[in-house]
Amino acid sequence: MVRFVYLLRSEGIRIGNSEVIDALQALQLVPLGERDKVKTALKATLIKKASDYGVFERVFAFFFTPPETREAFRELRQQKMAQYDRQIRGGAGFYFSRREDGSFRNGEDGICLYAPKGKKTSPGIPGDE
Repeated sequence: MVRFVYLLRSEGIRIGNSEVIDALQALQLVPLGERDKVKTALKATLIKKASDYGVFERVFAFFFTPPETREAFRELRQQKMAQYDRQIRGGAGFYFSRREDGSFRNGEDGICLYAPKGKKTSPGIPGDE
């Protein structure tokens, strides 16, 4: 619980000690094996503003992911990194641009992270010399 609250606080959600105590008491009243009930109890006790619901949902999904699902995500991430590495080594370049939420996405409309000299990437992109 301490780590979960720490993650929420690190994402900007204001949680006081009284909310943590309330959350711990609420968890004593719900079956811990029922994910939706645990989520509802934690959201009701820890989140005060509706604008924080999205952050709570994201942090809860990350923190309370079953180990087998987490391993599947880890393998998928490793496959994507290997694919990107092959693109970079092959001279294709790797482009990214920022989404509104601050994460990155692939796309030719973004910034060129890597483009070897002499390799044609796309017009106006550094490395097209």
